Amino acid sequence: MSTSPGRRGAKSSLDYCRDIFGRFGGDVIESFSFPSFQENFKDGKVTNEVLDMGIEDVLTTFAHQIEA
Repeated sequence: MSTSPGRRGAKSSLDYCRDIFGRFGGDVIESFSFPSFQENFKDGKVTNEVLDMGIEDVLTTFAHQIEA
């Protein structure tokens, strides 16, 4: 997961990590880019419903993968 104040949500850093992890035998189960942090996160909560559902989906997938 990554975030940034911009619209890409630090997608470049996610892409870099995916590449590096693969070089060392790591595997990326799931990734999520959270854009425009200041606009979509206020008072300790995600304010964008679509992003909130995306985060929940990624965390659920991750939990299932580590349980297997």
